[in-house]
Amino acid sequence: MFCDRLKTARINAKMSQREVAKKIGISQTSYSFLESGLREPSMLYLRRIAALLNVSIDWLCDNHPDEEEFVLTGNKK
Repeated sequence: MFCDRLKTARINAKMSQREVAKKIGISQTSYSFLESGLREPSMLYLRRIAALLNVSIDWLCDNHPDEEEFVLTGNKK
């Protein structure tokens, strides 16, 4: 889920919610809504978050199927 990956990326970057929010240009409250799953970011803020936390948008949005999904759909890596 996006909110779980967002929190993981922020913690790995050793930043507080307040720091991330300030650097991407939103309030800490708005950012906490993103981490709690109450809101989804716009593409603009998604790009800013990914760049700041040094992760891909695909990773944040969980767009990389795992091995089991490849097997189930018949795709091969």
